[in-house]
Amino acid sequence: MSERNSLTIENIAEYKSEFLAAIAGSKTAVIDLAEIPSVDAAGMQLLGAVAAEAGLVKHDVRFSGTLSEGFLRGVVIAGLVDDSCLTGEDLDSAVKAVIKV
Repeated sequence: MSERNSLTIENIAEYKSEFLAAIAGSKTAVIDLAEIPSVDAAGMQLLGAVAAEAGLVKHDVRFSGTLSEGFLRGVVIAGLVDDSCLTGEDLDSAVKAVIKV
């Protein structure tokens, strides 16, 4: 499997389409973050927006997978989580706490 693009401003449209299609296609969508090498503020905003959108349409979205070092560094630097957040499941809780889903 080839490495995915970073979840950054340059690739946000690609991920937005993919993530919104996932929540539209399933009452419970699981988005695997394991192969994403890094994230920036725009990517974190997208994760929050996707979680909020899922709530609006009465669907559930769950983030999963072991976070790459670059992805983890991005969310730690932004102050969303500390470095004990190692998986998408940990990040899922943090994102939903921030947006109150």
